[in-house]
Amino acid sequence: MHRIKRAAAKILLHSSKQIFEAAGASGVPRTSRCRVLKSLATVHKPSIQPTITNAHKQKRLHWAEKYMKTNFQTVLFTDECRATLDGPDGWSSGWLVDGHPVPTRLRRQQGGGGVMFWAGIMGTERVGPFRVPEGVKMTSAKYVEFMTDHFLL
Repeated sequence: MHRIKRAAAKILLHSSKQIFEAAGASGVPRTSRCRVLKSLATVHKPSIQPTITNAHKQKRLHWAEKYMKTNFQTVLFTDECRATLDGPDGWSSGWLVDGHPVPTRLRRQQGGGGVMFWAGIMGTERVGPFRVPEGVKMTSAKYVEFMTDHFLL
């Protein structure tokens, strides 16, 4: 029990099988593993939080003060969206020893198969959406090429 509790405390949000293997107790049936872990831990999903520091907040505030009186009707706001085939990334969960805080897990950006879309808004006009070609990694050079091909006709 001591080795299992120590393994669960070391490897946060892992499955019961991974915890028991790390404790050197492989081959235990799932129902038994879960019964033992219920006395030591509970199942949690990771909390998803952006990694924003105080420096980021100060830079955002400075930007907002600088551009407060800008006419944004002439600015093109763009965004990309990726529709993945393997489902949402927030379905993961795992065991956590009671009393331990739930750790943060960053979201996966490029994984599995999927389709990427691009769209923009300028004033009250919508631009797009356009499908980004398969296998294109949006570097600054590719972004300029994409904008030239689809927007600056």
